[in-house]
Amino acid sequence: MGLLQAYLKINTSKLSPDAFRHNIRGRLIYNVFPVTLVQPRCVLLDQNHLELLNFWTWRYVVIRLVCTVLMIAFQLCGMYPLWVNWVFFFIFNVSASMAYYTAYAFYRAFVQDFPRSSYRGFRHFKWIFFVCFWQEG
Repeated sequence: MGLLQAYLKINTSKLSPDAFRHNIRGRLIYNVFPVTLVQPRCVLLDQNHLELLNFWTWRYVVIRLVCTVLMIAFQLCGMYPLWVNWVFFFIFNVSASMAYYTAYAFYRAFVQDFPRSSYRGFRHFKWIFFVCFWQEG
């Protein structure tokens, strides 16, 4: 998300509400099926929704760090049953999927504003994330 926002020069902490509204110009985020279970199909992007997208992205970073430290601590203490492994696997998959979806939804909302060459970079980012995400299994 930070890379995508840097391409567009969007910084939520430094913009006034009027300048922020001008930068996002009523963008729409079109959600797809499992997200439509908790959010509407079409969402007008505003500052609160953008902060929510950033929160979901950063939540993956924090969850990944905390769960990795807990997994190491459980293994060092000898208390690592199989069900704990499945719990961490589920938590990792859900949080990584949400982080990836937020970056994709943001990119789709602003695709016409990105330089043409940025699509290749975003595609490489997707592949690196995909390979790292499924390499754990």
